[in-house]
Amino acid sequence: MQTSHLILLSSVAQWLARRTSDLMAAGSLPTTTYDPQVQPAPATQPMTIDRDGDPVQDNFILSVASIFCCFILGIIATLKAQNSRDKLSSGDISGARRDSADARKLAISSIVCGCIIVVFVIFLPLILWLAGVIFIASR
Repeated sequence: MQTSHLILLSSVAQWLARRTSDLMAAGSLPTTTYDPQVQPAPATQPMTIDRDGDPVQDNFILSVASIFCCFILGIIATLKAQNSRDKLSSGDISGARRDSADARKLAISSIVCGCIIVVFVIFLPLILWLAGVIFIASR
């Protein structure tokens, strides 16, 4: 933390200690002690780390995005990514890593298939139509 935050925290802790001692002297609080040095551990998001020290990624967002490119492969990739999350939460890191890799491969395959479909459905007929127009105009 920055120095200004520490100064602010220590001044708040001192004020709280004075206020508590004043209230205890008045008899409105039970006698307890406050130690400003004891602080709770910061709340962090749990992350599972494998033996290599790398966090296991489930590729869920990539697989959901790939649904828009090729529906069937995207759905299968999303199911694999969800399996990866489930295995990760149960502690099966090797299974989670395997399903994560499968989900990534399927999602990338879905995106590639979507690009190929776009080329064949939109651009190829457009190019053939333009070639036909040019050929007819040249006669």
